[in-house]
Amino acid sequence: MFLNNRNSKIINHMKKVLFISVLALFTAGLVAAGTPKGTAVKGRAAKADTLKVNTTSSVVEWEGSAPLKKHDGTLKLKSGYLVVKGKSINAGSFEIDLSSLTDVDLKDAKTNQMLIGHLSSPDFFDVKKFPVSVFKVTKVSPYTGKALADGLKPTHQVSGLLTIKDRTRAVTF
Repeated sequence: MFLNNRNSKIINHMKKVLFISVLALFTAGLVAAGTPKGTAVKGRAAKADTLKVNTTSSVVEWEGSAPLKKHDGTLKLKSGYLVVKGKSINAGSFEIDLSSLTDVDLKDAKTNQMLIGHLSSPDFFDVKKFPVSVFKVTKVSPYTGKALADGLKPTHQVSGLLTIKDRTRAVTF
């Protein structure tokens, strides 16, 4: 059974968890189309380089959850880039193709299609009307927090503006 509009609090929570998870995981799928060409020159600052995402070999992995349920899957990137100066990321933008939404945990084809249909419908992402989600990097800083539950310790904290449907929110992961 899938969530409906009467469960709006649960739906909003699931959307928040899903997109925070998407943002956290999509950074691992980024592959630059080239190597930075700018180098530091003695007495001058390094120039900024724009690195394009290789959309063919990059993928966004997502995880969404609700009480008693968890699903995961993938999304493709339509486009994206990072602006790098020296060893620092200064900016970036990524277009996530919501029409490429897949689920990888449900093995039954009918149930899988039901979930994808639900997530693509107007009561969730409304993919026909809003086929692309955009994330714009506004700040990247060293991570100073504790290690995660799985023992891994992130190296950076990324902040930006995430647009889903017609809403833009500031997010940090």
